[in-house]
Amino acid sequence: MKKLLVSFALILISLNINATISQSGITNLKQLDKNGIIDLVSGNQLTGFISDGPYEGPIKQTYFKDGRYETIYDDRVFKGKWRAEGESYATPQGKKMCTKNNNVTDWTCFYWYKGNKDGATYAYIIAQGKIFHQYHKIQSVVQINQEKKKAEDRKKAAERKRIADAKKVADKKKAAERQRIADAKKVADKKKAAERQRIADAKRVAEEELNKKLALIPPETALEKAQNFIYDLEEFVGKNPEEFDIIEIAMFTINTKQILEGVMNDEQINTLESFKEYVTKSIAFKEFQTRRQDTRNLIEVKKINVVINDLRRSIKLLISFSKENLTSTSIRLIDEKNKSSQLIINNYKAVSELENKNKELTTFLMYLKTESREAIAAKKTAKKKKAEEKALKKDIDIELTKIDQHINKLTTYLAENLSSLSAEIMDLTVKKITVLKTTKNKDLKELKKTNQAISNFILENNIVTKLDIVKEKKKVEDRKKAVERQRIADAKKVADKKKAAERQRIADAKKVADKKKAAERQRIADAKNVADKKKAAERQRIADAKNVADKKKALERKRIADAKKVEKARYASYTYFRVNNDVGCGSTYSKERRNDIFNSKYKGRWMKWRGEIVIVSSDKVSLNVDNRGTQDLSVSFAKPGAGYNLREGQFITVRFSMKSTGGCFLPFGGEKATIVN
Repeated sequence: MKKLLVSFALILISLNINATISQSGITNLKQLDKNGIIDLVSGNQLTGFISDGPYEGPIKQTYFKDGRYETIYDDRVFKGKWRAEGESYATPQGKKMCTKNNNVTDWTCFYWYKGNKDGATYAYIIAQGKIFHQYHKIQSVVQINQEKKKAEDRKKAAERKRIADAKKVADKKKAAERQRIADAKKVADKKKAAERQRIADAKRVAEEELNKKLALIPPETALEKAQNFIYDLEEFVGKNPEEFDIIEIAMFTINTKQILEGVMNDEQINTLESFKEYVTKSIAFKEFQTRRQDTRNLIEVKKINVVINDLRRSIKLLISFSKENLTSTSIRLIDEKNKSSQLIINNYKAVSELENKNKELTTFLMYLKTESREAIAAKKTAKKKKAEEKALKKDIDIELTKIDQHINKLTTYLAENLSSLSAEIMDLTVKKITVLKTTKNKDLKELKKTNQAISNFILENNIVTKLDIVKEKKKVEDRKKAVERQRIADAKKVADKKKAAERQRIADAKKVADKKKAAERQRIADAKNVADKKKAAERQRIADAKNVADKKKALERKRIADAKKVEKARYASYTYFRVNNDVGCGSTYSKERRNDIFNSKYKGRWMKWRGEIVIVSSDKVSLNVDNRGTQDLSVSFAKPGAGYNLREGQFITVRFSMKSTGGCFLPFGGEKATIVN
């Protein structure tokens, strides 16, 4: 069986799906003739799987009875025409289906089979003993359309029901909205009534509070009443001089002068009372006097408010006072004094109660501040002491670490140099180790003293371990690296300066170049005169060179002939059979290796293949190269119309550039093809 080509596959893209169609377990495999193909596909939709090299994945094909088909692959739709050929008596090659995509002009033919597998019947397309299409589901287009119509009818019915349900929901919402508005109105009316009641209650409470404060104002003495009367009268007359007889007013002022000075006797009282009878006949004065008395009352009420506000501020300070640094007793007293203060504010009977409570809270707040400051100071002292203890412990730990390091160093030194040390140094070293071990439980001063003494001993006797030598080498290397980094940084600075100098040099060079250009133009003019003279000599030289060129051409023709021989040998290495065995249907390599071999070895290479024309158009031709099946190679001509006079069945040789690989189902593709005589 030969490779086949479905027309829509000409424009499919390669899918990265590792899937293949299993060929095991298939029985009763039978090729379909024209009638079998029509019975299988006409008016039906086939659902299955394609597997041909890079083209793998689900596929769905619909073949309409009017000769149209529609293919869905990789979420793309391809449309075209189809026909079936080959009666039951035809050869296997004659029993075929041919299709033509709407975007191409050529028909492509392939073969259908049926077989059984796992108790089910499948339709197949097979080539070279391999299955490339497998279809497991066949549905009538009429049935599909009926199911679609039923689904649409169900969808429409559901939509009608949704609209009806939505209308019911909307009606319910409208009714609920009307009820909500009515309920909201009731709530609003209740709120308005409650607000009116609140305002009335607030007004009543304010009046009660005002009356309560007015009741606290001490009653005026007879002298204060008399003085206020005189002051009110003087102010009223100043604003209303026509209201009373000014002479009477003047005489009254003279006779009551001592009252304003704080002296009042019976005679002045009688004068005051008789004059009151005179002025109180004036309604304007009585109203004025009432307003003045209200003003005096408000002044007294403001004084009471100041006392209340002072007490409230003290309560607020008490409540907000931080309890972090207070004793439990003080915290309890804060709560008690807060409650008693609130009781006084709500039930005061005299201003003195408010004043006394405020003084009490002020004194208590001062006590709390003192207690808090003392607690904070005590905490700071404790914290400082703890920090000092921590620092002392840290210093001791440092010295103990040094003790351990010295013990370790001296012990290591003894072990490394046991055979070479003198008895004196060895004895001293052992004693020092003993001193270090016995010093561990002593105070910081003694630890420092011992460590310093051991350090001096190590330095004076040049005691160095192998580890010390390694560390010292590392320090030297680190210093070298630091020096190198600094050298690189300095070199960069020098380089930056050089770049700046180079930019300046280029600018200066440009100026010089401009001058040179002017000189060059002059030189060219002068050179032209010289060139004209040279032309005559050149013509003679050309004639001489022609003779030499003729000789070279003869040599070139020989070189071309030799190159053609080489080219012929190269074309012989790119035969169809070799390429097919490497990357085509005959290859046993994996798909990835076939792609790599094709891209590195064959793609873009020029080749010459000979075969029989199976499909031809003016711009393209498909050849059967191995005389089996149908097309092995499909090429487009470099020159449009080059295939105009070609015929199917004719044998030709084409020279082409390899473009795409072929498989058991797809032909190799080429471009820029020319017919070789």
